[in-house]
Amino acid sequence: MPYESSFRWDENEVSKFHKAAFHNSHNASCIIICELLFVTLLAVSIKKMLIISIVICVLAMVAVPTLCYISSKAKIFSAFRTNKALQDTTYSYKFYEDRFEVNSDGSHTTIVYDDLHKIKETETNFYLFTTMNKAYSVRKSDCSEGLIDLFRSKN
Repeated sequence: MPYESSFRWDENEVSKFHKAAFHNSHNASCIIICELLFVTLLAVSIKKMLIISIVICVLAMVAVPTLCYISSKAKIFSAFRTNKALQDTTYSYKFYEDRFEVNSDGSHTTIVYDDLHKIKETETNFYLFTTMNKAYSVRKSDCSEGLIDLFRSKN
């Protein structure tokens, strides 16, 4: 007997997804690389006592991750607000031991857990990533204990 759940996107859920997806994407890796570069430049600037360079490095270390996060969030919200189909769709899920099925507006998709990129657990949701930045979302509050255990075992 399958576990069942449903999900409908709203702005609050999009915001939670963005936070989970942002850390799962190349954005985080690029920011880490930039931060390491800024730390290196900062160390050189401190050693040579270049005050202006020190200030610029410190500001860049704060500004780059902040701007990347804000830009990424703006893109995802823009995509959500312009996609009326996404706003008006309820996803119905059936979860089995080896796969899950998604039904929405006449479409049916079956996804095997082994084909998932990742299952990410947050405080409120599970995100079943099919790619690095596309995921199906399931609220923990809509999950039975057995379904939570199933997700954790597949992770």
